Amino acid sequence: MPADRIVLVVYIIVIITSLSRVFCRARDHLSAPFDPTFETLNLCTISAIQKGKNLYGPANYSNP
Repeated sequence: MPADRIVLVVYIIVIITSLSRVFCRARDHLSAPFDPTFETLNLCTISAIQKGKNLYGPANYSNP
């Protein structure tokens, strides 16, 4: 019986943690004027172009 309670408590903790993460992500996505997941790479590319970096140069891919 105590093992069943422990499993139940672990399940509840996992569910609460998962739902809290979903809520935080949904809140962030809804408040942003763009889609943060898909637009981040586009914004990084625009920033690199504005800084004058060569997007296709070997230095761009060899440096982290």
